[in-house]
Amino acid sequence: SFHERPDDPLKVFQMLSDRMMSRRTSKESATPEEEMEYRKRVDRIVQLIKDLLNRYEVTSQVQIVEQLIHDCPNPGLRARYLDLLRPLMFETNCEKQLWDLLSTCIDDMIKHWDQSNQSIKNIDDLIENVELSVSALTMIQKWSLVKDGELPMIIRNRNIKDS
Repeated sequence: SFHERPDDPLKVFQMLSDRMMSRRTSKESATPEEEMEYRKRVDRIVQLIKDLLNRYEVTSQVQIVEQLIHDCPNPGLRARYLDLLRPLMFETNCEKQLWDLLSTCIDDMIKHWDQSNQSIKNIDDLIENVELSVSALTMIQKWSLVKDGELPMIIRNRNIKDS
């Protein structure tokens, strides 16, 4: 497992994420130049994360991203992590792992629907996770468009009402 290795990728990715999330601590709003510089830095860090992630086998990439999503306190960053797996959508070597992860994201959204009352429950939690749910749904939609409306067996055979 990559967790026991001295070059544990999770520590590296966490350090890069922390750097990406660091902003001015001053209460003053950032100048347009500072905001542009921040956005450039974030783009560079995201590209570096992508490059580093691609150095691992596809199954390890999914494991790494799944752990990053789990450990990340920032909802927008969790969605951005999931988006890193888009290139793996049609990789057969990690299909089950990836679809399990996407299913978990969808299940987390669906659990907020109270079937008996036909209403949404825990709306604050739902709102906090909406970006991750949208990212997962977008990946599933892309798959469906490419595969002429077909979903992978792992998704088709799931009964959402059991979630």
